[in-house]
Amino acid sequence: MEVAAAQGLTAGQLARKIVARDLGMVAKLNHVRRAVANAAILRQLLGDLGRVGNNLNQIAARLNAGGRHEESIQDLDRLRGVLEAALACVIATLKRRRS
Repeated sequence: MEVAAAQGLTAGQLARKIVARDLGMVAKLNHVRRAVANAAILRQLLGDLGRVGNNLNQIAARLNAGGRHEESIQDLDRLRGVLEAALACVIATLKRRRS
């Protein structure tokens, strides 16, 4: 994987390149990888989801340390809303790509 990355290739691209060079064969693809039209939106959502994961870890640490359950339940309810909104945005973004 590091060799592929050093050449600016994915592992699959590197494998196809080696097969073509060493065996004189061309590996045919069953599909074509397309750029995600809304990559910026999806990157933002991934960052948001990472922050949600961090918040969940903090809640778990607070509970394990004997923290107040009422506060943690409120935090979890808030995070559930954030996750539902992020999921709706991902679904809408992917539907726009298919259109």
